[in-house]
Amino acid sequence: MKKIQKILIIVVLLMPFKLQAQEDSLYERNAYDFINQIRFKYFGYSRTDTIKLRNFLSNKLLFQGVPFVAFKKRFPNFLSEVELHELVAQFNDDSTRFDLRENGIEKSKLLNDSAIEVLNKGNFTEKHCTYWKFSKPCFVRNYTICAFSYEFCEYQRTILYKKEQNKWIFVAEIGRIYGDL
Repeated sequence: MKKIQKILIIVVLLMPFKLQAQEDSLYERNAYDFINQIRFKYFGYSRTDTIKLRNFLSNKLLFQGVPFVAFKKRFPNFLSEVELHELVAQFNDDSTRFDLRENGIEKSKLLNDSAIEVLNKGNFTEKHCTYWKFSKPCFVRNYTICAFSYEFCEYQRTILYKKEQNKWIFVAEIGRIYGDL
């Protein structure tokens, strides 16, 4: 009887870790699926181009100034207030890095921190126009709505997508920042 109780206690204690692992793998599958679907529409211009990409996804500094007020006026019924707050929370609260795996994103070359550090010592073009920075895709509504931000050459764009029949469809641009080009 004590042995059964110990086993039950261990199982109960480990359940949150198992659920988190399942959620993490679901997020990972959806994140790669999303990026690979939009990859050739926005990044690199053709199916033959290989893009250089920071080797992790991060929301840090990639969702600055996203004006949901303007979006809400243009599309008043697209997102509920709860969904808007959930997206904003993901933008602001999630500062962890999501390390990319090799070959996870089609036709990409991943640059590690030391390679980027070398580029950042160069001229303007090397610093800002050599590689892409991607945010972590922020999903709501059971992975059918996604907000995503990217930066290249000091140009930052945040876009909202919806998934219909397993295809990601552009909904609206919800933020844009131009650098000093």
